Amino acid sequence: MDPERPSAIAIEVPSRARGIACAAYGIRRESVPSRARGEKRSNFVVPLLLGMDAHSYLIRDTLHASRAIINAVSRGHDRHTSGLVPLERAEALVTKFAERYGVLESASEARQRRRHKLARARLHMGFVGRVEDGRLWWLLLVSREGEGPVTTLEKLYAAQDKHHRIHIMGLELVRYPRPGSVERWSWRLPTDAYRLLLKHAVALARHQDPRQAQALINHEMRRPGYRGIRTQRKELFRAMARARAPLVKRGAAPLVFPESQFWLRMLSADMESIPLGVLVRRLLR
Repeated sequence: MDPERPSAIAIEVPSRARGIACAAYGIRRESVPSRARGEKRSNFVVPLLLGMDAHSYLIRDTLHASRAIINAVSRGHDRHTSGLVPLERAEALVTKFAERYGVLESASEARQRRRHKLARARLHMGFVGRVEDGRLWWLLLVSREGEGPVTTLEKLYAAQDKHHRIHIMGLELVRYPRPGSVERWSWRLPTDAYRLLLKHAVALARHQDPRQAQALINHEMRRPGYRGIRTQRKELFRAMARARAPLVKRGAAPLVFPESQFWLRMLSADMESIPLGVLVRRLLR
Protein backbone atom coordinates (compact mmCIF):
# COMPACT_ATOMS: atom_id res chain seq x y z
CA MET A 1 0.00 0.00 0.00
CA ASP A 2 1.16 3.53 -0.72
CA PRO A 3 2.93 4.75 2.48
CA GLU A 4 1.42 8.21 2.00
CA ARG A 5 -2.10 6.77 1.73
CA PRO A 6 -3.75 6.11 5.12
CA SER A 7 -5.26 2.69 5.71
CA ALA A 8 -8.14 4.23 7.67
CA ILE A 9 -9.81 7.52 8.43
CA ALA A 10 -11.89 8.65 11.39
CA ILE A 11 -15.32 10.24 11.22
CA GLU A 12 -17.27 11.95 14.00
CA VAL A 13 -20.93 11.08 14.48
CA PRO A 14 -23.41 12.12 17.18
CA SER A 15 -23.86 9.53 19.88
CA ARG A 16 -27.57 9.13 19.12
CA ALA A 17 -26.70 8.29 15.49
CA ARG A 18 -24.07 5.69 16.31
CA GLY A 19 -26.13 2.75 15.06
CA ILE A 20 -27.19 4.53 11.88
CA ALA A 21 -23.61 5.51 11.06
CA CYS A 22 -22.34 1.96 11.61
CA ALA A 23 -24.98 0.56 9.27
CA ALA A 24 -24.27 3.18 6.62
CA TYR A 25 -20.54 2.53 6.57
CA GLY A 26 -20.70 -1.22 7.03
CA ILE A 27 -19.04 -1.16 10.48
CA ARG A 28 -19.93 -3.60 13.25
CA ARG A 29 -21.71 -1.67 15.99
CA GLU A 30 -19.91 -3.67 18.68
CA SER A 31 -16.57 -2.25 17.49
CA VAL A 32 -17.61 1.32 18.43
CA PRO A 33 -17.49 2.01 22.19
CA SER A 34 -20.71 3.06 23.88
CA ARG A 35 -20.99 6.12 26.13
CA ALA A 36 -19.95 5.30 29.65
CA ARG A 37 -22.33 5.94 32.58
CA GLY A 38 -22.11 9.61 33.60
CA GLU A 39 -20.24 10.61 30.45
CA LYS A 40 -21.48 13.70 28.62
CA ARG A 41 -23.20 13.24 25.30
CA SER A 42 -20.76 14.06 22.57
CA ASN A 43 -19.70 12.94 19.15
CA PHE A 44 -18.06 9.54 18.75
CA VAL A 45 -15.03 8.97 16.53
CA VAL A 46 -15.69 5.96 14.29
CA PRO A 47 -12.79 4.29 12.44
CA LEU A 48 -13.55 3.75 8.77
CA LEU A 49 -11.26 1.43 6.82
CA LEU A 50 -10.47 2.51 3.30
CA GLY A 51 -10.83 0.16 0.36
CA MET A 52 -8.11 -2.33 -0.54
CA ASP A 53 -5.71 -1.40 -3.32
CA ALA A 54 -3.82 -3.54 -5.85
CA HIS A 55 -0.72 -3.69 -3.65
CA SER A 56 -2.62 -5.23 -0.73
CA TYR A 57 -4.88 -7.47 -2.87
CA LEU A 58 -4.60 -10.99 -1.43
CA ILE A 59 -3.49 -13.92 -3.59
CA ARG A 60 -5.02 -17.07 -2.10
CA ASP A 61 -3.82 -20.63 -2.33
CA THR A 62 -5.52 -22.96 -4.79
CA LEU A 63 -7.85 -24.62 -2.28
CA HIS A 64 -9.05 -21.37 -0.71
CA ALA A 65 -9.52 -19.76 -4.14
CA SER A 66 -11.56 -22.71 -5.43
CA ARG A 67 -13.83 -22.58 -2.38
CA ALA A 68 -14.27 -18.81 -2.71
CA ILE A 69 -15.26 -19.22 -6.37
CA ILE A 70 -17.90 -21.81 -5.49
CA ASN A 71 -19.34 -19.49 -2.83
CA ALA A 72 -19.47 -16.56 -5.25
CA VAL A 73 -21.07 -18.51 -8.10
CA SER A 74 -23.61 -20.08 -5.75
CA ARG A 75 -24.63 -16.58 -4.63
CA GLY A 76 -25.31 -15.34 -8.16
CA HIS A 77 -21.93 -14.22 -9.52
CA ASP A 78 -22.20 -16.69 -12.38
CA ARG A 79 -21.08 -14.60 -15.36
CA HIS A 80 -17.36 -14.78 -15.97
CA THR A 81 -14.31 -14.08 -18.07
CA SER A 82 -10.72 -15.13 -17.41
CA GLY A 83 -7.15 -15.07 -18.60
CA LEU A 84 -3.45 -15.22 -17.70
CA VAL A 85 -1.13 -12.40 -16.65
CA PRO A 86 2.61 -12.20 -15.84
CA LEU A 87 3.32 -11.35 -12.21
CA GLU A 88 4.95 -8.02 -13.12
CA ARG A 89 1.72 -6.84 -14.76
CA ALA A 90 -0.67 -8.22 -12.12
CA GLU A 91 -0.91 -5.04 -10.03
CA ALA A 92 -1.74 -2.99 -13.12
CA LEU A 93 -4.49 -5.48 -14.02
CA VAL A 94 -6.00 -5.35 -10.53
CA THR A 95 -5.90 -1.54 -10.58
CA LYS A 96 -7.63 -1.42 -13.97
CA PHE A 97 -10.40 -3.78 -12.85
CA ALA A 98 -10.80 -1.87 -9.58
CA GLU A 99 -11.16 1.49 -11.34
CA ARG A 100 -13.47 0.21 -14.07
CA TYR A 101 -15.56 -2.42 -12.30
CA GLY A 102 -15.06 -1.91 -8.55
CA VAL A 103 -13.62 -5.36 -7.86
CA LEU A 104 -12.06 -4.13 -4.59
CA GLU A 105 -15.15 -2.41 -3.22
CA SER A 106 -16.39 -3.11 0.28
CA ALA A 107 -19.60 -5.02 1.01
CA SER A 108 -21.49 -1.78 1.67
CA GLU A 109 -20.39 -0.33 -1.68
CA ALA A 110 -21.46 -3.54 -3.43
CA ARG A 111 -24.89 -3.24 -1.80
CA GLN A 112 -25.17 0.29 -3.16
CA ARG A 113 -24.43 -1.00 -6.65
CA ARG A 114 -27.12 -3.62 -6.22
CA ARG A 115 -29.67 -1.05 -5.12
CA HIS A 116 -28.90 0.96 -8.26
CA LYS A 117 -29.23 -2.20 -10.43
CA LEU A 118 -25.55 -2.15 -11.39
CA ALA A 119 -23.53 -5.31 -12.00
CA ARG A 120 -21.09 -6.27 -9.22
CA ALA A 121 -17.73 -7.81 -10.05
CA ARG A 122 -15.21 -9.77 -8.01
CA LEU A 123 -11.69 -10.79 -9.00
CA HIS A 124 -9.97 -14.08 -8.11
CA MET A 125 -6.32 -14.85 -8.87
CA GLY A 126 -3.86 -17.68 -8.33
CA PHE A 127 -0.58 -19.07 -9.58
CA VAL A 128 -0.15 -21.16 -12.72
CA GLY A 129 2.26 -23.96 -11.85
CA ARG A 130 5.09 -23.06 -9.49
CA VAL A 131 5.17 -19.74 -7.70
CA GLU A 132 8.65 -19.11 -9.10
CA ASP A 133 7.31 -19.25 -12.68
CA GLY A 134 5.67 -15.86 -12.10
CA ARG A 135 2.40 -16.42 -13.98
CA LEU A 136 -1.09 -15.87 -12.58
CA TRP A 137 -4.53 -16.95 -13.71
CA TRP A 138 -7.32 -14.47 -13.12
CA LEU A 139 -11.07 -14.94 -13.03
CA LEU A 140 -13.57 -12.10 -13.10
CA LEU A 141 -16.98 -13.09 -11.69
CA VAL A 142 -19.94 -10.81 -12.39
CA SER A 143 -23.38 -10.82 -10.79
CA ARG A 144 -26.30 -12.29 -12.70
CA GLU A 145 -28.35 -9.12 -12.29
CA GLY A 146 -27.42 -5.65 -13.38
CA GLU A 147 -25.60 -3.93 -16.20
CA GLY A 148 -22.68 -1.54 -16.30
CA PRO A 149 -19.17 -1.04 -17.68
CA VAL A 150 -18.17 -4.65 -16.98
CA THR A 151 -21.03 -6.04 -19.10
CA THR A 152 -20.20 -3.60 -21.89
CA LEU A 153 -16.41 -3.86 -22.00
CA GLU A 154 -15.95 -7.56 -21.19
CA LYS A 155 -17.14 -10.61 -23.07
CA LEU A 156 -18.90 -12.58 -20.36
CA TYR A 157 -19.98 -16.22 -20.35
CA ALA A 158 -22.53 -18.06 -18.23
CA ALA A 159 -21.04 -20.58 -15.80
CA GLN A 160 -23.99 -22.88 -16.56
CA ASP A 161 -22.99 -23.12 -20.25
CA LYS A 162 -21.19 -26.45 -20.70
CA HIS A 163 -19.12 -24.93 -23.53
CA HIS A 164 -17.87 -22.06 -21.33
CA ARG A 165 -17.41 -23.52 -17.87
CA ILE A 166 -15.07 -21.95 -15.32
CA HIS A 167 -11.64 -23.60 -15.39
CA ILE A 168 -8.73 -23.18 -12.95
CA MET A 169 -5.70 -25.38 -12.33
CA GLY A 170 -6.94 -28.19 -14.57
CA LEU A 171 -10.37 -28.36 -12.91
CA GLU A 172 -13.79 -27.27 -14.13
CA LEU A 173 -16.78 -26.00 -12.15
CA VAL A 174 -20.03 -27.89 -12.79
CA ARG A 175 -23.55 -27.57 -11.43
CA TYR A 176 -25.35 -30.38 -9.63
CA PRO A 177 -29.08 -29.55 -9.52
CA ARG A 178 -30.96 -30.60 -6.38
CA PRO A 179 -34.78 -30.83 -6.56
CA GLY A 180 -36.42 -28.45 -4.14
CA SER A 181 -33.12 -26.95 -3.01
CA VAL A 182 -30.49 -24.41 -3.99
CA GLU A 183 -28.30 -25.53 -6.88
CA ARG A 184 -24.91 -26.94 -5.85
CA TRP A 185 -21.60 -26.40 -7.61
CA SER A 186 -18.51 -28.56 -7.47
CA TRP A 187 -15.10 -29.00 -9.07
CA ARG A 188 -14.08 -31.98 -11.18
CA LEU A 189 -11.63 -32.91 -13.94
CA PRO A 190 -12.83 -31.96 -17.45
CA THR A 191 -14.34 -34.90 -19.33
CA ASP A 192 -11.49 -35.32 -21.84
CA ALA A 193 -8.83 -35.07 -19.14
CA TYR A 194 -10.66 -37.61 -16.98
CA ARG A 195 -10.94 -40.09 -19.86
CA LEU A 196 -7.19 -39.87 -20.49
CA LEU A 197 -6.50 -40.34 -16.78
CA LEU A 198 -8.84 -43.35 -16.63
CA LYS A 199 -7.13 -44.99 -19.62
CA HIS A 200 -3.68 -44.38 -18.11
CA ALA A 201 -4.72 -45.66 -14.68
CA VAL A 202 -6.16 -48.90 -16.08
CA ALA A 203 -2.97 -49.50 -18.08
CA LEU A 204 -0.84 -49.06 -14.95
CA ALA A 205 -3.09 -51.39 -12.94
CA ARG A 206 -2.45 -54.16 -15.49
CA HIS A 207 1.31 -54.02 -14.99
CA GLN A 208 2.86 -56.80 -12.93
CA ASP A 209 4.74 -54.23 -10.81
CA PRO A 210 2.14 -52.27 -8.79
CA ARG A 211 4.38 -49.38 -7.74
CA GLN A 212 3.42 -46.94 -10.50
CA ALA A 213 -0.29 -47.67 -10.08
CA GLN A 214 0.01 -47.23 -6.32
CA ALA A 215 1.82 -43.92 -6.81
CA LEU A 216 -1.06 -42.74 -9.00
CA ILE A 217 -3.59 -43.68 -6.31
CA ASN A 218 -1.64 -41.71 -3.72
CA HIS A 219 -1.40 -38.72 -6.08
CA GLU A 220 -5.14 -38.69 -6.76
CA MET A 221 -5.86 -38.68 -3.03
CA ARG A 222 -4.12 -35.29 -2.78
CA ARG A 223 -6.88 -33.59 -4.77
CA PRO A 224 -9.47 -31.72 -2.66
CA GLY A 225 -12.56 -33.65 -1.71
CA TYR A 226 -15.18 -31.84 -3.76
CA ARG A 227 -18.20 -33.87 -4.78
CA GLY A 228 -17.25 -33.97 -8.47
CA ILE A 229 -13.70 -35.08 -7.74
CA ARG A 230 -14.83 -37.71 -5.22
CA THR A 231 -17.25 -39.19 -7.79
CA GLN A 232 -14.57 -39.39 -10.49
CA ARG A 233 -12.02 -40.78 -8.05
CA LYS A 234 -14.38 -43.53 -6.91
CA GLU A 235 -15.00 -44.58 -10.52
CA LEU A 236 -11.26 -44.45 -11.23
CA PHE A 237 -10.36 -46.70 -8.30
CA ARG A 238 -13.09 -49.21 -9.18
CA ALA A 239 -11.79 -49.42 -12.77
CA MET A 240 -8.24 -49.96 -11.50
CA ALA A 241 -9.40 -52.70 -9.12
CA ARG A 242 -11.24 -54.52 -11.93
CA ALA A 243 -8.20 -54.28 -14.20
CA ARG A 244 -5.94 -55.60 -11.43
CA ALA A 245 -8.16 -58.53 -10.42
CA PRO A 246 -6.87 -61.11 -13.00
CA LEU A 247 -3.26 -60.48 -11.91
CA VAL A 248 -4.18 -60.79 -8.23
CA LYS A 249 -5.76 -64.19 -8.92
CA ARG A 250 -2.43 -65.31 -10.39
CA GLY A 251 -0.54 -64.21 -7.29
CA ALA A 252 0.37 -60.58 -8.03
CA ALA A 253 0.27 -58.00 -5.26
CA PRO A 254 -3.07 -56.17 -4.98
CA LEU A 255 -3.39 -52.40 -5.06
CA VAL A 256 -4.11 -50.63 -1.78
CA PHE A 257 -7.03 -48.23 -1.95
CA PRO A 258 -8.02 -45.85 0.89
CA GLU A 259 -11.00 -46.95 2.96
CA SER A 260 -12.52 -43.47 2.74
CA GLN A 261 -11.87 -40.28 0.81
CA PHE A 262 -10.54 -37.50 2.99
CA TRP A 263 -10.45 -33.78 2.40
CA LEU A 264 -6.82 -33.00 1.70
CA ARG A 265 -5.05 -29.93 0.39
CA MET A 266 -4.46 -29.84 -3.35
CA LEU A 267 -0.85 -28.69 -2.98
CA SER A 268 1.00 -29.31 0.25
CA ALA A 269 3.25 -26.27 -0.32
CA ASP A 270 0.36 -23.85 -0.88
CA MET A 271 0.26 -20.61 1.03
CA GLU A 272 -3.06 -19.45 2.43
CA SER A 273 -2.94 -15.81 1.33
CA ILE A 274 -0.31 -13.17 0.69
CA PRO A 275 -0.55 -9.58 -0.57
CA LEU A 276 0.18 -9.15 -4.27
CA GLY A 277 2.66 -6.34 -3.62
CA VAL A 278 4.68 -8.59 -1.31
CA LEU A 279 4.82 -11.30 -3.97
CA VAL A 280 5.98 -8.86 -6.63
CA ARG A 281 8.80 -7.55 -4.44
CA ARG A 282 9.82 -11.06 -3.34
CA LEU A 283 9.90 -12.73 -6.76
CA LEU A 284 10.98 -9.86 -9.03
CA ARG A 285 13.66 -8.20 -6.88
